[in-house]
Amino acid sequence: MGFKSCREISSGKKDELLNGWKTQLWNGNLACLKEKVSHWKISNAILLKDSANND
Repeated sequence: MGFKSCREISSGKKDELLNGWKTQLWNGNLACLKEKVSHWKISNAILLKDSANND
């Protein structure tokens, strides 16, 4: 679909930013951030569930 992985975005070249790719990289970073947040929420939910079961 043309989305870059988080790793590709975070290691993006600085000249790409200077060459007018700001919007694309920004959108990519937002998508990456949302992905990380959803993973984090899922991980936290699992941890909370596990700790509740271990009482």
